Amino acid sequence: MGDRDLEDVRRATDIISNNTLVIDERAAASAADIKSSILKTRPDLLVVDHLLLMDKQLKGSQKDHEGIARIVVMLKGLAKRYNIVILAIGQTLREADKSDKPLSLSDIQGGGAIDQNADGACFVVSDKSEHPTPSGGEYWPTKMPWVKNRHGGLGTLKFQYQPQYHRFMSESREVVQTDEFVEIEDDGTLPM
Repeated sequence: MGDRDLEDVRRATDIISNNTLVIDERAAASAADIKSSILKTRPDLLVVDHLLLMDKQLKGSQKDHEGIARIVVMLKGLAKRYNIVILAIGQTLREADKSDKPLSLSDIQGGGAIDQNADGACFVVSDKSEHPTPSGGEYWPTKMPWVKNRHGGLGTLKFQYQPQYHRFMSESREVVQTDEFVEIEDDGTLPM
């Protein structure tokens, strides 16, 4: 491990040690469950995995716009009330995976509700064509395009993903200006 890698580890350790992170992966968590987690742990960041599994009451067509809108509004209210960041993980529609077009919020079930209520939204997109099943040091080139940011600019983070190790790695530290986005090839923040 080089000096740069050690500095990255130190920086990440400092960030993590000064914040409280909670990942809530309970199946069918309700609003009361999420609120209870917040009050019990007082996190700086709460990760809800998975948005569509969050509420037992979502059935059939409610998993579309109205049910997801209700969940997103509730999560946003909790984030504001308790001054925390809530990251809700969702999944793209199967049709979007078969398309070559860039992803947009309409490619998420309930994307209209997310677009209307969320402060930010991004995707994680991996190119699996070169190594369908990576092993050893192989990786998937991966992008994280930010398609919505109410408090700043849009951009694309580029990195490498090694699914065999569940590891994300920085590709480089170069900033590239494009017509549509400022692409940041680092794990840093987007310029605002």
